[in-house]
Amino acid sequence: KIDTEYDGGPVFPVTITGLVHASGANTAAILNSTTGPAAVDPDLLVGKGNILILQNDANLSQCPPASGVYCSHNDDEDGGMLSFLFNVPVVPTSIVLIDFDAGDPTSYVILIDTNGLKRQYTVPHDWTGDQIEDGPPGYGTLDLTTLPNQPGFNSTATAFEQVGFNPNAIIKIDVILGGSAAVDDLVWCQ
Repeated sequence: KIDTEYDGGPVFPVTITGLVHASGANTAAILNSTTGPAAVDPDLLVGKGNILILQNDANLSQCPPASGVYCSHNDDEDGGMLSFLFNVPVVPTSIVLIDFDAGDPTSYVILIDTNGLKRQYTVPHDWTGDQIEDGPPGYGTLDLTTLPNQPGFNSTATAFEQVGFNPNAIIKIDVILGGSAAVDDLVWCQ
């Protein structure tokens, strides 16, 4: 589970937190999408190494107890929010979205600049497909530098921004997951 590994320190100048819709618990966790374990949710095995999920809040037991390792990794079907808070303004360029399949509600990626102005990407269901049901890859890269529509597996992501939004001074990114899904490879420059 993610607790203090990404807490805005000098090594990783970003604080990562997660919030599950059902309980409000911070269940942000890392899952190895290449080797698992993902017996409960094999659609996360997309071969991208470590990915970020919201652990299902119905199964927070740790093995061994208090180890910080969930016994059974499974992304929460109720969705929630993963937040990235940066120590200094950054310029985000892309993020990989995983398992945004036909069964999931719409999700959002929101960039917030130093003045509180926002750019929002709306990512509808089936943007990446499901690597088990639809075949690989089961993920897609969302370009965070542009506003035009971005076609995905079977739907199209759209974007809009508030007047005066500064894409070169982002201090927070919220990824609001409508259902079970994961993220990876958030790329930014300082």
